[in-house]
Amino acid sequence: MFSHEDHSASASVAIVGESMAKFYFGDSDPLGRTIILGGRRDGMTIVGLVGDARHEELRAEPPRTVYTPLWQPGESFDGGTGQFHEVTAILRTSGDADPLGPLAARVVRDVDANAAVAYVRTIAQQVDAALINERLLATLSTAFGLLALLLAIVGLYGVTAYGVTRCTRETAIRLALGASRGLVLGRVLRETLIASIAGVAIGLSIAFYAARTIASFLYDLSPTDPLTLTTVAVVLIVTTMLAGLVPAYRAAVTQPATALRAE
Repeated sequence: MFSHEDHSASASVAIVGESMAKFYFGDSDPLGRTIILGGRRDGMTIVGLVGDARHEELRAEPPRTVYTPLWQPGESFDGGTGQFHEVTAILRTSGDADPLGPLAARVVRDVDANAAVAYVRTIAQQVDAALINERLLATLSTAFGLLALLLAIVGLYGVTAYGVTRCTRETAIRLALGASRGLVLGRVLRETLIASIAGVAIGLSIAFYAARTIASFLYDLSPTDPLTLTTVAVVLIVTTMLAGLVPAYRAAVTQPATALRAE
């Protein structure tokens, strides 16, 4: 790691990210080896290896990164003067980080009165700012998804209940011929269960295919999330079962003669 001895008069050193080390050295140990990058003519000795970090976009692949000491600018990677125009400082605290913002800005100005502090954010605020578009899209998608699910439940319940109600005459005849109420209800539930499972299977097949179109909008979430798909499938199956059970039970507890006269 860097130390107070890493200054402009000492040998150039650097800390590299895992992707950078793997790109240049493969699986070999990069510590102690020399690396020359960009427009720099001086080689930098690698003194540390750190994990990759996403600096701009959370959904983008981590860039190959090299870190150099603040007081050892040397040459810039583009062949320029190597002057620092922007510096990011990261502070770690075990308590509430919000009150440290004004204090951190004051410390920077005490060190360099000409320094301009652009902003002070916590890591949580930085992540929120990076994900604002994704979260807005997620909120809208959730609202439209719940609305679509509600419409599907209402429509499915209505169609199934209407179909079972039309069989009231058939149910009355079965009861009149000696069929038990349990047998009649079991038959209705079996038929609605088969129909609902077939419909859910077809819907899931279409969902798996259509999910590819939204994969690019998701971060750290699979478009075929098992929990979401299972929840929707269970809700639709239960809705179909209730839609068939309610009118079937109503017809089963009605006297056959009354049901036939109503028809």
